[in-house]
Amino acid sequence: IETVEAGDPWNSWILRLRANGSLGGEERTSAYSISGSISANRTTEDLKTEIWTYGHYSESSFELSDGSTTTGLRRDYGASLLQVWSLGEHWSAGGEASARHSLFGNYDLRAWVAPALEFSVWPYTESTRRQLTFLYALGVQHSDYVEVTIFGETQETRPAHSLFAGLSMKEPWGNATVGFEAFQYLHDPERHRLELFGWLSVRLLRGLDFNVNGRVARVKDQINLRAGEATDEEILLRQRELGTDFRFELSFGLSYRFGSIYNNAVNPRFEALD
Repeated sequence: IETVEAGDPWNSWILRLRANGSLGGEERTSAYSISGSISANRTTEDLKTEIWTYGHYSESSFELSDGSTTTGLRRDYGASLLQVWSLGEHWSAGGEASARHSLFGNYDLRAWVAPALEFSVWPYTESTRRQLTFLYALGVQHSDYVEVTIFGETQETRPAHSLFAGLSMKEPWGNATVGFEAFQYLHDPERHRLELFGWLSVRLLRGLDFNVNGRVARVKDQINLRAGEATDEEILLRQRELGTDFRFELSFGLSYRFGSIYNNAVNPRFEALD
């Protein structure tokens, strides 16, 4: 009897859908938000391709003292592409391209293209249980702004570089990551950002994970800020990005993964850019 190997209708691609939401309010205020993303990943031992797109929508309503109601909206969306080639047990080379639209961030369009190089302290073959990597990227950012910035720019193209350092540990119950990122514009070294981040993923069922993500940052790279003072309404409804020296956030949600059952390749390279 001839044995025929079953074909892979997904061609080794794995898809992941994410969705998050929140709802809250009281007598004179209400707010809700929804966000989601779709990612596609194709991984082999020598090549890694990731495509990611996302969207976010939020709405807040407030009843003022005169009885009128004011409403604030935020919409953000974007996409990115990551391509990575293996260069042995400790080195990888690749690049990232991304585009984003954000009225809050004053971006009609922000495009970023950067080649990168990564070094892994432990061989990549040990990534199923531990990984310590350093990744350096040197690229160009082009920005078209919605309104003129505090530096008098309506559009600009700036070179920048970044360094990632990350430690990941994987266990039967899930995985955890902690890392550090430094980013700097080359045209003005004072414009930089330092960030500490962490990620925890706990397996609930096959393909279904509970995720917690947090980060804290020192912020000095806000070249995109709108010129002029923000109005009370813009501050209250978070309709524009404000100048700050620090930032922190904590988020959580569920993710579900499905796709090719034949793709067993492990390629942890450039996970800092995933």
